[in-house]
Amino acid sequence: ANSSINKILMLLSQIMQRAVDYGYIERNPVKVGEHAERFMPVPKTAKTFLEVDEFLSLLEAAGELDRAKRRDQRSGRRGALATLGLGAFRISELCDLLCSQVDLARARFKVNDAKTEKGVREVEMTLWNRDELLAHREQRLRDGFPMEPSDHFFGTLTGGRRDPDRFRDRVLARAVKRANENRAKQGLPALPPITPHSLRRTWAMFAAQAGRDPHWIADQIGHTSAAFTLQVYQQTRNRRLTDKERQAIWELMR
Repeated sequence: ANSSINKILMLLSQIMQRAVDYGYIERNPVKVGEHAERFMPVPKTAKTFLEVDEFLSLLEAAGELDRAKRRDQRSGRRGALATLGLGAFRISELCDLLCSQVDLARARFKVNDAKTEKGVREVEMTLWNRDELLAHREQRLRDGFPMEPSDHFFGTLTGGRRDPDRFRDRVLARAVKRANENRAKQGLPALPPITPHSLRRTWAMFAAQAGRDPHWIADQIGHTSAAFTLQVYQQTRNRRLTDKERQAIWELMR
């Protein structure tokens, strides 16, 4: 990718500059800082998120896939995608999440986060997401999958850590495909191209639309600054929600 090439050029420039400083060579032939044309063009990626009806369509489709007859195909897509969209997690944090870190009694997640003083970030669980997590846990137990404290809450059939790339392909992509098929039958537009990070941004949008404090949102999402949150608020202010949308968001974020 062009962005990877640019990073290699920058690193090479730094190495060559060190060589100049040590007197090994007379000049730095890769001084990219002074020659912007040496960088490859990198298009800005669209920062996508889901509207509330689109998010619910995605979860409905994930639930349909989870109701497969074969035990090994019930991978907990709905619970995992609901948590990405309502828990402010990065994909790596979701895949790392152990059963011991999911406190269903207190409705809290305890996420390992090196940015916090204690190394742990407590994330509040909405009641709607808590119900999804309880259903996920009960289904895993009925299927005989391991759910001990040291097992991964959204783990593989053996309780191991799910690979993020396989999650993108086997969980998110398949749920999006099913959701788009369902929406086409209803005469609705397809979902926008999304990644796991789009669902993290979706949570921030829902939180802002529900009137949550920007500093609380920044703390929950694991940002040391509320700048990202304020950007989301600005985007939210420019939109108008219907009463139906407001009610749906409130139910999700309660």
